[in-house]
Amino acid sequence: MNAKDKAIGYHNKGFNCAQSVFAALGEYTHWDEKQALAVSTGFGGGLKSGEICGAISGAVMALGVVFPHLKENDPEGKERTAKLAEQCVNECRKKLGCVTCRELVAREGKESCIRWIQECAAVAEGIIKENT
Repeated sequence: MNAKDKAIGYHNKGFNCAQSVFAALGEYTHWDEKQALAVSTGFGGGLKSGEICGAISGAVMALGVVFPHLKENDPEGKERTAKLAEQCVNECRKKLGCVTCRELVAREGKESCIRWIQECAAVAEGIIKENT
């Protein structure tokens, strides 16, 4: 099953956009499901404030786990992670039209979250596959 389908499965169980995307990418992050759901809880609904879409946040979190910057004085590692995060946000922006939860919901309604979750999970999975 691909990340898109897994993400919808999580969303259908009542998890928010960030949780759905981040947990769906567990095959790549190797995080335990409970940990993934816990750490991403507060990112849904645009950090519960209508800001950056939770699905995008979940995707970027997964990229950070898969391609971490963990060493001191490692500008190459830091730059790689930053470029992948930027690529993810830009690809999601192209697919969704904007990146804030507030704008997305105002434009398309909350029922469109399913599409955004699918798109962001697919974008992150694609970036992971392209770079591993």
